Amino acid sequence: TDLSYYEPKHWSWDFGDGKTSTERSPYHTYQKGGTYEVCLSVSNDFGSNTYCRSLQLALSEVSHDLNIAVSIFPNPVRDLLTVSLEDYIPRDAEIQLLDLSGKKVFSTKVRYGWNSIELHTIAAGMYAYQITEAGVIVHAGKLVKL
Repeated sequence: TDLSYYEPKHWSWDFGDGKTSTERSPYHTYQKGGTYEVCLSVSNDFGSNTYCRSLQLALSEVSHDLNIAVSIFPNPVRDLLTVSLEDYIPRDAEIQLLDLSGKKVFSTKVRYGWNSIELHTIAAGMYAYQITEAGVIVHAGKLVKL
């Protein structure tokens, strides 16, 4: 999606897989998962600018060495947890909370971007969390519930 300032008149997208577009906010489907360098060049009568971003798409078979950017806050949390997945678009990811014995006590789907998760039914305590994709743990950590 183009979020450019200064009213561009021309757009040039390079999706990093050999496909391009001159639409303002095109829809693009990748044929397979992986890492792609996506670039948008915009211009108007006064100049031009290019912005590139590395994008990781979920793989049909998830690699164990993914390095995805995940933010989980606040930690400690009372009732509403925010999970942010940036630069990674999951196919079928979920976050799981495990008690200290390793028993799963909560799970829910997570998507690209910011996810708000209600935890008011979870008892106070310390938990391990893990984000899984196709059964593979792609990120893990600890969470304190107040």
